Amino acid sequence: MALFLNCGDIKFGAICPCPMCQTETSGNLEIDIMFSDHTISTNALRDLGVVVKAIHEVSDDPVECYWAFFQYVSVNHPSILTITLEDDMPQRVCRILDTITLPVPTPKKSFFSRLFRCKKIG
Repeated sequence: MALFLNCGDIKFGAICPCPMCQTETSGNLEIDIMFSDHTISTNALRDLGVVVKAIHEVSDDPVECYWAFFQYVSVNHPSILTITLEDDMPQRVCRILDTITLPVPTPKKSFFSRLFRCKKIG
């Protein structure tokens, strides 16, 4: 199972196109696997999907949505991923994140991650 960053749905397979929005993967294999049940529990992926959907409700710009999600993860779950935004993107992303109210999900390591002690990517 994997989170699809374009629409927030959960799909089967980190590198498969999304059956809901028919869009390809992120194009970055590490990110696609990072947001899969190889590293994060399926329930936590669903929680993060709620964040993706909420972001897309307030912005039609796919680039802003992409970076807003990563900023959300970076601030709330730095063990998964941390980023530093450049240029005017911090202001654009803050404008999005300030308009949505979400509980902070608690991503838990997936069964596979615990079983194989996968190293965090990113």
